[in-house]
Amino acid sequence: MWLSALSNNSLLILFEGGAIDLKLINGSNPCAGRAMIKIGELSLILCSTVSPMKHAAVACRHLGCGSSVSVHSSAHFGEDSTPYLVVGDVCHGSESTIWDCRFETQTIKSTCSHPFIAGVTCSGYSQPRLVGGDNPCSGRVEIRHGETWATLCDAHFDIKAASVICNELECGRALSTPGGAHFGEGHGLIWTEELQCVGNESHLAYCPRISHVNQTCSHANDASAICSRHTGLQLVNGSTVCSGRVEIKVRDAWGTVCDSHWDLSDANVLCHQLNCGFAVSAPGGGYFGKGTGFVWTDTFHCKGTEPHLGLCPVTALGASPCSHDNDAS
Repeated sequence: MWLSALSNNSLLILFEGGAIDLKLINGSNPCAGRAMIKIGELSLILCSTVSPMKHAAVACRHLGCGSSVSVHSSAHFGEDSTPYLVVGDVCHGSESTIWDCRFETQTIKSTCSHPFIAGVTCSGYSQPRLVGGDNPCSGRVEIRHGETWATLCDAHFDIKAASVICNELECGRALSTPGGAHFGEGHGLIWTEELQCVGNESHLAYCPRISHVNQTCSHANDASAICSRHTGLQLVNGSTVCSGRVEIKVRDAWGTVCDSHWDLSDANVLCHQLNCGFAVSAPGGGYFGKGTGFVWTDTFHCKGTEPHLGLCPVTALGASPCSHDNDAS
């Protein structure tokens, strides 16, 4: 990237490589919103004066968001104090990334007087899913590519990318990333980019990528992810906040834990996680009353020293024979 000030309100910008970040903001998903670029600490909204559909097409392609469905005018995705970068017809529409376009002698303004503020809705985004596991939170990693799904090479996948996927799918923490088609081989496309996630991105579409067009991966190398499933823990019906029935949250639903799957070491980790000291006892038999909802079907195998339950090994047991008469506490 080369950036040079031409006057008080004009810049000459040439994009070379991926040193600059692009994202769509204020939309309902990462593939809809106002087009924002970040140059170091500088954030700018793109304001297109000519052929905005060409810019939109390239932005959608750049983000792995399919094709451009529509370009929106003023304030469709809201307004704020972010300045606008007014750009002319610098994209032909066939470029692979926005950095392939040539941005020259453009003006930064506080408003966009032109009819297009580069608000765009794309046809789709790099939506992940987990396939072949015994629950929706474990399985072979697949990413939507247009209207089809592609698998991911295990050499191009790590725990940081898995963390983003687990979070996006509301599946809790990433526990492991087994490779070698652990959940069976997929078919069809193999994703040709390496995900370089920091780990705290809200959607996979926000992770930087590096192209590996000449990769030699086969479906024998399909990547997988195993997530903790649970996104919340609480103690209910006790006389204090540090005692009660153990309840666990899975994908926005609360359930209980079977007392035969729960021991003092598990309770000790939960107490520590809730800033409640150490566990004194772990009574079963619905000691603090019967809960409602599902009964957690897996068994924690905590040593008792883990900082949170998400770091304890878990054994999946399938359907639980437990009723709420056996709720753990």
